[in-house]
Amino acid sequence: MADTDLKVQIRFEATGDKELAKAFTSAANAEKKLEAALKRLKKTTDKTTRSTKGLGVAFHRLTKGASKWRMSLATIRSKLLVLTFGMNLFNRTLGVAIRKYQEQEKAVAMLNQTLKSTGFAARLSSRELQGLASRLQKLTGIGDETILSMQGILLTFTEIKGDIFKDATKAILDVSVAMGQDLKQSAIQVGKALNDPRIGVSALSRVGIPFTDTQKAMIKKFAETNLIAKAQRIILSELEMQFGGTAANLDTTSIAFNRLSSAWGDFLETGGGKFAPALVVIADALTDV
Repeated sequence: MADTDLKVQIRFEATGDKELAKAFTSAANAEKKLEAALKRLKKTTDKTTRSTKGLGVAFHRLTKGASKWRMSLATIRSKLLVLTFGMNLFNRTLGVAIRKYQEQEKAVAMLNQTLKSTGFAARLSSRELQGLASRLQKLTGIGDETILSMQGILLTFTEIKGDIFKDATKAILDVSVAMGQDLKQSAIQVGKALNDPRIGVSALSRVGIPFTDTQKAMIKKFAETNLIAKAQRIILSELEMQFGGTAANLDTTSIAFNRLSSAWGDFLETGGGKFAPALVVIADALTDV
């Protein structure tokens, strides 16, 4: 029994030494791996730290740049607000005057062009027509540039000449006010009737301006004998009887307001005319840039 126990003990101790040695070896290897892992971890940590510092610097620069950009935007916005205010102020003051002047100039230019294109068939000059428009403005309160535009339409009816044309201009204002329609529409209606009285008188009857059978017969007779002016006089006399003085005899308040508005428009046209040449120079300079 003793021999057997000894063998067992020796075999156990030898086996235990081998296992212990193996364990020490494994532990040593594990320690080396751990050291290597720790070194790699440290290296990674250092790299991450450097990257984080770099990111922090970049973020700082970015926020600093953003602050400057916000300040720049604020400055630009304030300047744009000042510029917008200035433009609105200009538009409501000098801008209105210049636009009024442009309207007047455009009306005169179109009138002159129509006079040329019709060969001055109306036997009236631009100066005479502008003077007539100015007098009718004072009488009715209707802006002279509006009257000039209407005269430009009436000029296209080349059978209307001289004093007939002047009386037709006044008649158109009366018809327009009395029937509540714009001057262009009235100019076309009256212009057609005077340009070809025999046909035109029927057209006027259809829009509510009646003529007697006697008047129609006389108009037809004059037209057939080429006495156009006499036929036109019959039409104008009837228009005068039905609508004469309407434009100049509205209620006192309306006439006063219209005259005041027209006078103010003339004042703006005058002021705009003084500033217009300077604006033309500026516009030309900007165009050449």
